[in-house]
Amino acid sequence: MKAEQRRAEGRERRTEVRNVVDEYYSVQFFIKPLASLYQFVLWDISSQGMCILVENDSDVLQWLSVGEVFRIKFYPRQLHGQSRICSTEIRHISRGAGKRFQNYHLVGLKILD
Repeated sequence: MKAEQRRAEGRERRTEVRNVVDEYYSVQFFIKPLASLYQFVLWDISSQGMCILVENDSDVLQWLSVGEVFRIKFYPRQLHGQSRICSTEIRHISRGAGKRFQNYHLVGLKILD
């Protein structure tokens, strides 16, 4: 369901368009020092935009910092959709709140191109 439809039905209260999160399901990026490829599901939790959830004890957290830019591959929700590689900035890293996200850090992402 698109963000516009959710807003029209009264379930979405944000005024920003959420096209990226509606279009893409997950992201993948490479952490060179760890020689590892990481894949995360995109979440639409924050009013600031999309984010990924990273477990508190994950090694990847020590290699992420606010303002850093990665080439991130975005995977579509649709089976036959096309993936997209974008320069993406880490906008924030914050501890998850509430019972549901208490064991995670929320890592906010912003596509630059």
